[in-house]
Amino acid sequence: PVKKVVAGQAGSLALKKVKRPMIRKGMVLLDSLITPGSVREFTAEVLIFYHGTTIKQNYQPIIHCETVRQAAKVLSIDKNVVRTGDRAHIHFRFMYHPEYVKEGSRFIFREGRTKGIGKILNIITRT
Repeated sequence: PVKKVVAGQAGSLALKKVKRPMIRKGMVLLDSLITPGSVREFTAEVLIFYHGTTIKQNYQPIIHCETVRQAAKVLSIDKNVVRTGDRAHIHFRFMYHPEYVKEGSRFIFREGRTKGIGKILNIITRT
């Protein structure tokens, strides 16, 4: 057993009187003084490590950002097309439900053999 977990560390909890359907992977435990909001859309600067062809609008990679792992749709890109080795500002929308992510968070994304990294620059919609 761990005595304490501090900011920046990840840990697991055993919760009593909490039903399994009430929680899911990726949920975050926060101080009651913080008023967080879940995020549906965000803009990020991304670097494409590898992609076989081109990335365009409506592309749907899996975003891995801290405890979040969910498909996100590309709504817009600041360039016409993005290829291996390119950097771009991309507007993403989570496909299934909002997630708790923060500006400045780094993430990786993948889909098949496609791989890239990014940094969240701006939160668009917060619920």
